[in-house]
Amino acid sequence: MNPSVSPSQFHKALAQDLFPQPPTLEEAFCLMLLLHACPLRLNEHAQVVGQVQGFTEITSRHAAKVAASLFPEGEGSHAAYWYWRCWNEDKSIYELIENPPDQLILVLKQIRQKIDSHPWVDQLVDEDWDLLSKLE
Repeated sequence: MNPSVSPSQFHKALAQDLFPQPPTLEEAFCLMLLLHACPLRLNEHAQVVGQVQGFTEITSRHAAKVAASLFPEGEGSHAAYWYWRCWNEDKSIYELIENPPDQLILVLKQIRQKIDSHPWVDQLVDEDWDLLSKLE
C-alpha cells in the first residue's frame, strides 16, 4: 500500500492490496459485508494521513464503491451494481450480516483472514453485528 494513504482512499487501497487480481463476485461481496459490519483497527505500521489508527464500519454505498474499484470492466466495475446487491437480492445486507448463509461462511472466513493478515491491519472487530463470531 502507498505510504501516507488518505483516510478517504484507505478502503479502496486496502481492497486493491488484498486483491491484486480481480476477485470473484462472491469474494467482493463478502469484502463489502465485512467492511460494512466491522470496525477495522490498524497497527503501528499503518501510514494513514493524520495517523489514523482505525475506521468504523463503512456505509453500504462506500462499500459498493470499494468493491467496484476491484474490477476494471463489466458489471462488477459499477458501484450501482454492488449497491443494488446490498438491498435488492433475496435478503438485504443486514439479513446476510445477521444470519450469513452457509455458502458465504467459508468465503467470509477467507476474506477476514486476508484482511487480518494485511501488514497494516491489527484486526477486524465485532461490534454491533457480531458477524465475526458467526464465522468461528
